[in-house]
Amino acid sequence: MKKTIVFGLLVAFIITLGSFTYYFGEKHSGNGRTKELAAQAAETRAKEAAKKKGTCITEVNFDECKEEKDGTWTCYSYSANHKGSCK
Repeated sequence: MKKTIVFGLLVAFIITLGSFTYYFGEKHSGNGRTKELAAQAAETRAKEAAKKKGTCITEVNFDECKEEKDGTWTCYSYSANHKGSCK
């Protein structure tokens, strides 16, 4: 019974993750010596992609940034896939 519940939760998580990827659009990473520089790099990449598509971006959430083994930071921003998904 436990295995069935765990499997069901795992499947639900994967489906939800796929839905978020569709909703948010394309994921862009940025790396830098600080969180701020990494965020700026990620948002710059997202803005370039959004400009080509005529869409918008989701700004970096600093809670999602991660520190790499070399001491640098990686942050993520998203460019929307569809014009209708922008507010």
